[in-house]
Amino acid sequence: MELKNIQGLRALAAILVVGCHFHDFADRYGFRSEALITIGAWGVDLFFVISGFIMITVNWNKFAEPNASRAFLIRRIVRIFPPYWLVTLVIAAAIIISPKLFHTYAPNISNLLPSLLLFPSDEKPILYVGWTLIFEMYFYYVFATLLNFSRKTALTVMAVWTVLVLGAQVVTNVDTNAWIGTIFNNIVLEFLLGVVAGYLVLNRPIRFAVPTIVVGVIAVTASLFLYALPHNVEVSLFHTRFLLVGLPMALILYGSVALEKRGIVVPKAFSYLGDASYSLYLWHLLLYVVAGRAATALAHHGHFSPLLFIGVPVAVVAGGVAIYQYVEVPLLNASRALAATFFPRSMAPKPKGDALAA
Repeated sequence: MELKNIQGLRALAAILVVGCHFHDFADRYGFRSEALITIGAWGVDLFFVISGFIMITVNWNKFAEPNASRAFLIRRIVRIFPPYWLVTLVIAAAIIISPKLFHTYAPNISNLLPSLLLFPSDEKPILYVGWTLIFEMYFYYVFATLLNFSRKTALTVMAVWTVLVLGAQVVTNVDTNAWIGTIFNNIVLEFLLGVVAGYLVLNRPIRFAVPTIVVGVIAVTASLFLYALPHNVEVSLFHTRFLLVGLPMALILYGSVALEKRGIVVPKAFSYLGDASYSLYLWHLLLYVVAGRAATALAHHGHFSPLLFIGVPVAVVAGGVAIYQYVEVPLLNASRALAATFFPRSMAPKPKGDALAA
């Protein structure tokens, strides 16, 4: 199942995250928008919901099939790790060569191995946004395990998983340990919300496209106001994010799929940007560093213009697209060809719609 609107949502998620991290550049010139930072960060929630949706819809008929679990996991590893390793190693090299390059975020080079393996750690990954990929890999490992069982069993386990994660929020502080904090973090429920959306699309009549999107947008807007409340009455991010952000994103996703079933799809440019969203997501922080330094150099020579507030993020997006076309695509083709020599059954031609959810 190939859904162009899902690709459009992936493009939106990437743009939101790029907008969120724009503040590192804008801060230098006295501009800061807490609303932009907050709603931009919610691009991650949209990515997680898409992840669950894609996994269940693409693999709906593969539960308990021979080699399904192995093929799924190998494909995900080949898709996630080579581009991620490349940017992580570039940043690690930059840290060694110029430790002061990252003035707003100082990655710890000693955390290189956990970063490369995407293991939970008390230290942030060298590539900051890698924390989301730690959750993605967790989703993949669990889902790959569930593919060994019948679909009914797998769905039952996911329901139990939901209850356990919810219960953990009440019973204990999940942030006491990096591994526990990953396994029982509430954000896991956003992946499961995507699974629910996928289940409904596959098994129920698809209806209420526009109302569902409208409700989702209104709910996200209301959540933005809740997160803007004074700190002493602020709703806790980690205990409500799945409900106040993840659920509206799932509604928007479901409504977007419903629109596509009616023949309403995003323009090709958005679909293409969705294809490039992983490169944009991985590289945008480093691209901001480059663009920020170029903007600073121009400002020192008297050429700074408010237009840079538009030009810099546009340049970052353009850079991410270029990296996708000229770096990620060749790298993935080479990685898949190499994997096919060792796992020919698992690396059969990729099914349409098996999009990256990261």
